[in-house]
Amino acid sequence: MAEENDWDVRLFSCTDDSRTCCSACLFADNVEKIDASNWWGMCCVYCCLGNVYLCWIPQYFKREKFRQKYHLGEDPSCGDLPATLFCGPCAICQEARELESRGNSLKFISTKTLFQHVPCVALETE
Repeated sequence: MAEENDWDVRLFSCTDDSRTCCSACLFADNVEKIDASNWWGMCCVYCCLGNVYLCWIPQYFKREKFRQKYHLGEDPSCGDLPATLFCGPCAICQEARELESRGNSLKFISTKTLFQHVPCVALETE
């Protein structure tokens, strides 16, 4: 078995990066890089299971795959199950930022699209 590495990014550093605020999109982006899963399929799975708070199930298994692929140990803050069950969005952000630290850029998330100015139109009332 390969030697385990430490995470470059901590679990609760998710607020350090505003590009990682859409959990479903970010989850799909991560797993596409981990095992070439279909982006739209994984985004839909996460959204649908999120409605009944079961999105942690595929997230847990993909997190295990992620750790195996990059020879990572469980995060020292907490294990995979508590991380995905109770801190799912933070775990997804951690994985995305870990991927980015290893040279993978975020695919669909950018601060430019998140924070662009939207013009406001006022309707005249009589």
